[in-house]
Amino acid sequence: MDHGIRAEHFELLAKLSRLERKRGDQEQDAAYNMLVESYEATADWARAVQARLFPEGFVRKLSRPTDMAQRFKPYTWARIYPRPDAPKELAYTVGIGESGEFCVKLDTVQINGTATRRVYDELRHHDNHLSPFAALIPAKIGLAMSFEGLVDWSCEQIGAFEPGYDALAQTLGLIKPQMSLITDPEISRRAFQRWHEALGTDPIDGAIRRISNHSVWLQARHRATGCDVKLGLDPTGDEWAVEINAPPIAGDYNRLSGIARDANGGLHLLRQGWLRGRRSAPDVREQQFAELTGLEAVPLVATGRAAARTWFLVASLDDPPERIRRTTARFVELCNAARAEVDAVANDAKIKLVSRFEQLCANVTMLEAVRVEHQTDDYMAYLGLLRRGTCFLPYTTADGIAFAPSRFIGYADNSFGKHAANEARDGRLTNRAINAIIGHPPVLEPVLEDEYRRFCLRLGFTPLSTGAFGVARKYWLTAEIRNRLDLLVQQRVMDDPVLTVTQKDQLIQARVGQGAFREALFDQWNARCCVTDCAIRPALRASHIKPWRVASNVERLDRFNGLLLVANVDALFDRFLISFSDAGDMLLGPDISKDDLLALGCDPDRRIGVCTSHAPYLAWHRAEFCERGGIG
Repeated sequence: MDHGIRAEHFELLAKLSRLERKRGDQEQDAAYNMLVESYEATADWARAVQARLFPEGFVRKLSRPTDMAQRFKPYTWARIYPRPDAPKELAYTVGIGESGEFCVKLDTVQINGTATRRVYDELRHHDNHLSPFAALIPAKIGLAMSFEGLVDWSCEQIGAFEPGYDALAQTLGLIKPQMSLITDPEISRRAFQRWHEALGTDPIDGAIRRISNHSVWLQARHRATGCDVKLGLDPTGDEWAVEINAPPIAGDYNRLSGIARDANGGLHLLRQGWLRGRRSAPDVREQQFAELTGLEAVPLVATGRAAARTWFLVASLDDPPERIRRTTARFVELCNAARAEVDAVANDAKIKLVSRFEQLCANVTMLEAVRVEHQTDDYMAYLGLLRRGTCFLPYTTADGIAFAPSRFIGYADNSFGKHAANEARDGRLTNRAINAIIGHPPVLEPVLEDEYRRFCLRLGFTPLSTGAFGVARKYWLTAEIRNRLDLLVQQRVMDDPVLTVTQKDQLIQARVGQGAFREALFDQWNARCCVTDCAIRPALRASHIKPWRVASNVERLDRFNGLLLVANVDALFDRFLISFSDAGDMLLGPDISKDDLLALGCDPDRRIGVCTSHAPYLAWHRAEFCERGGIG
């Protein structure tokens, strides 16, 4: 079936974008009517996604191709709300735009310019291409899809969004975090049934089954009031991590699981933070459960003793089935890790984390040997780590960039045998250990994401769209990798058939802070460092605010995407150890103090002379600065 969106629609969106409509103009009237077709096709697309993922939800379509000022809009879109009482300020949206892409995303509605929208923009990294809750494909690919293929792609992408709708709405303050425990038995029964159906493991017959695309196994048994489910990472069922059972009496404090409703009508599966001990290990009770899992208790309104218990979120039941599976699997894995931590302490058998760069290198060397000699018994385990990993340390090899997963290289003197026996392994702990060695946390990096995908394809498998739990993959950037990335992007510029030789030369010179970009910054900042006032030309660096490798060609040459900085301040800014507000005030990261800056001859209280044209670039830099622990 044809989805009804055509190449002409993209051409018209680009051609007419923001132009005032002239009624009676035959060419514009014909274009208007053609765009109406694309708006209807977008609405049909949205309705099909809503029917599949959110049967209780509804769609709001963009009614016409012009805005209130009768100017042509540069996009089509339709909003999808997952349930009747969902906050109107947040919706899933689908549409096409003048940029030449099909887009699916979680987006705010009619709150531009507000503090809430600014928080949203920070979370999406100011760019739909970097956003963890947006997905785009070029028009050429989308136009070749059938209607069913476009809907399939949209549903798959929405299922991978992180955070999901309710989690993002709570973060933005659109849904109050407080929930009420459900006491209606029929609502409780249907909610548990919805949860189990989303796991995709029917029937409920006591057989051990695996949750699709996850390493979690379960055993479900039917009862009149719902289902009893045991979940864990052991495919034999000898040891379960957690039980999530529908309560015979909804809201009963004696039952460890329950259903809660938020202020906007969303239903959520909760469980108390209590894991009964196994073998010689003691029970894991609420405070320890929170400490070991890193989960935060849900603010809950309940009656009687249930109000005194501590409850934690397992899954939001208005999410797409894939996200329900992912959040459930994450909860189970955290429960398993909490048990393993207690077991390890009980047996005094906890493996130590890395503390020195040499230990990291030793683990990377061992992984590289397994990669090169791929016939070893450890090779399949190595591929499994790469498939499931979320945070990686990239390193260079003779045949390109390779990737070492955090959860493996973060344990000292590791091997695949030790790794398999280490039930307490935890990526959060290894990330912290590696952060301390590298000097900063892993970050989103589109170029490295492309290289990771190529690396996986060279090894013979197609990578997942995200890391574990649907979280976007992140990477530690060493100086060696930064240089390699710049060279990779530079080669793409050199290979671009659209650019002239002169344009390529200008862009390459801008990468190293030379040429027209450098001269523009010298003119902009009066040939002085904007922070220290140093005028020694050889010591000054033409520093991009939004780095060259992630900027567009226009941004790479824009003088407002640059600061003229003395070399030592440039090093701090380039590593996101400092940043600047829109007013030009310096912001200090957690690893640098005012005394450190004064020792470098830099006044931390000096305000640099930025203007509004610098603002979007500074906002990008602050987002990365905050990602590394800074406060914007």
